[in-house]
Amino acid sequence: MIISSILKPFNKSIKNRVVLQVSGLIATAIILMITMVSFMMVNNINTELNKLLKNKTLDSQKRLEQRLSYLIESSIILSKNELIINSLIDKQTKEKVLNILVKNYMQDKSVVSLSVVDFDGNAIFKSLKKIPKYNSSTKLRATLALGEITTYIKNDTNNIVVIVPISYYNTTQGALITVFDLNAIGKNITLKNNTYDYLKLKHLDNMIFSYNYQDDTKYYSYVTKSHNNNYYIKKLGIDVELGTQSSKYEEPIKEALIRLISIGILFILAGLLISQVLAKEITEPILRLYHKVKSSNKDTLCSPIGTNDELEQLAQAFDEKSLKLQYQVEHDSLTDLPNRVLLLDRINQAIKHSNNINKKLVIFFIDLDHFKEINDSLGHTTGDELLKKVSIILTNITKEHTNTVARLGGDEFVVFVENISTNEQIIDIAQNIMDSFSLSKIINGYELFISCSIGVSVFPEDGKTTEALIKNADAAMYKAKELGRNNYQFYSKEMTKKAMERVEIEKELRNAIQNEEFEVHFQPQISIKNESIIGVEALVRWMHPQKGMISPIKFIPLAEEIGVIESIDKIVMKKAMKSFVEIKQKGFDLGTLSLNVSMLQINKDNNFIKDLKQIIEDTKIDTTKIIIEITETQVMKDINKTIKILEEIRSLGMKIAIDDFGTGQSSLSYLKKLPINKIKIDQSFIRDLPQDKDDYELTKAIIAIAKSMNMNLIAEGVETKEQAELLLEEGCFEAQGYYYYKPLGIKALKQVIGLS
Repeated sequence: MIISSILKPFNKSIKNRVVLQVSGLIATAIILMITMVSFMMVNNINTELNKLLKNKTLDSQKRLEQRLSYLIESSIILSKNELIINSLIDKQTKEKVLNILVKNYMQDKSVVSLSVVDFDGNAIFKSLKKIPKYNSSTKLRATLALGEITTYIKNDTNNIVVIVPISYYNTTQGALITVFDLNAIGKNITLKNNTYDYLKLKHLDNMIFSYNYQDDTKYYSYVTKSHNNNYYIKKLGIDVELGTQSSKYEEPIKEALIRLISIGILFILAGLLISQVLAKEITEPILRLYHKVKSSNKDTLCSPIGTNDELEQLAQAFDEKSLKLQYQVEHDSLTDLPNRVLLLDRINQAIKHSNNINKKLVIFFIDLDHFKEINDSLGHTTGDELLKKVSIILTNITKEHTNTVARLGGDEFVVFVENISTNEQIIDIAQNIMDSFSLSKIINGYELFISCSIGVSVFPEDGKTTEALIKNADAAMYKAKELGRNNYQFYSKEMTKKAMERVEIEKELRNAIQNEEFEVHFQPQISIKNESIIGVEALVRWMHPQKGMISPIKFIPLAEEIGVIESIDKIVMKKAMKSFVEIKQKGFDLGTLSLNVSMLQINKDNNFIKDLKQIIEDTKIDTTKIIIEITETQVMKDINKTIKILEEIRSLGMKIAIDDFGTGQSSLSYLKKLPINKIKIDQSFIRDLPQDKDDYELTKAIIAIAKSMNMNLIAEGVETKEQAELLLEEGCFEAQGYYYYKPLGIKALKQVIGLS
């Protein structure tokens, strides 16, 4: 309640709310930033400090180990000195040289005392007058008895005692006892001129040495245990502890935090000033607009913002009067499609901005055939549902293009499509619309069959204004009605003729597949060296009952477009394999049979491999004699899928060839991955040889590529002797073309090979 009462004045004013929100965001961001930076800084410093202390402690431990190793091993060396050994058995030697020897040894070695005792523990030399009774020491007795070196720390003095046996001819004669000053050793390993760090040595959790440690000072410390890999430290059980004064690191952190907080406060103050300016810039134009709308009767566009301030009042006062009305004016209430108003506006805008002479604007004026009869017999409700269904169908058909689907009223629709490049695209769209209407539609339980009549006009050929285009498309639609409905007509006679030709050839093509009107011609493939036949390529020919032979150029692209090419491929494959096997059985070996297959249709036809296996089984052909030819352009459409399919084909024993090589955009890296055996040089490179130097160089390059990849090679379109000789010279040994043979029917082929 308290917070609500505090914030209440801000909720009534955009300006105050902007100030509060912007300032709050800036303050929150600054506080979060300071907190995050502080945490990261402290965390990083602690991590680095811990690493530093660890390294320093390990370094001190290392120096301690080195010092202990030096002192203890020097005692061992001294015990092996002949003068020490002789002193045990020769009193004269002891008196003459032992004092001098020990005195020299004790220099700079932190030695408290040094004694030499015999096997019974009696001192025969001592550097100090007062020494313990060694013969009663258990550690001494153990050293003398076992002949092993003993090191330990005396609990009362915290000194290090080293007892080294003195041996003579592998027999222990006595011992050298050296007591080292641990305090001096500790000072020796400390870092000089370092007032921040302290060093402690501990034995059995008892402090045995301390340097520079102050009880009233806070430290960060690190301890290394005696079990680390240091021999003498481990043997003596010494822990090394090193610490540094916390103030050395905490003071800079405090100073940095103070500066960071100061900067944050400055940013918050700056944010407050910025929010004031921003609030003023935001609210003044909004308030001016608000007062203008309240005092005016004209429509003004505005967007709802979902608040309880001045902008919300503005939105509520204006949205219902403008946006809803605007939508109703421009859209059909039944289908929710654009109506005539919006359609005309979009056509006008498209014409206005049409500056590309290669792009067309197309109007499809559509009228439903016999729609009145449906309304009269089944009622307007069913008729309305049908109109909604039609609107969805038209929208889906043209969604791949920049388009507007509009309902003009009654059963009249217009599809307006932009950026059309070719007349074939226009025909495709018109035919797709016709095809979609050929399917039955279930409306309110009734199965309805309805057709449409379409009139087409094209900008700028059929009109340069919106009115002219609509009028001419309408006229073309009525022409379609006059011709019996269920068809489309162009305002241009030439376009109408072309569309009718397409419809006719498509119908005839489907009949040709059903009646198997396709014949196979074979073009022999030749060895250039001896001009013998090494294979044949199967080529399709359409033998129309009335029109005679139709060129593949006229029907293959259409077959691929309407999705029937796979049916033609299967007819050709079956007939070609059958003829190939028949010739083989009559005693002539044609070598190989090359079959052209469309990868576009293989990708769509999931049963292709299955059907191919069936044809092979039916014809009993040797699959090692078959070469499947696919074009380079189609291969590169979906390289990964292509590789998988070609591997399946190869698994049947067949070979793969790339047709029209050099005309696509394949890369050598992909070419290496493809399971292909042969490359066919496209005839466009051969046609102008040897005159065209560019074609000559390209042909040489293709031959070189094939050789480098260990692939077979054949050139198509060879028409002259010079071309054949040039190819042979450059390393291409196979060819086909009119210089050798034209494509031959089965009878002509048999005559050529002597089987007629």
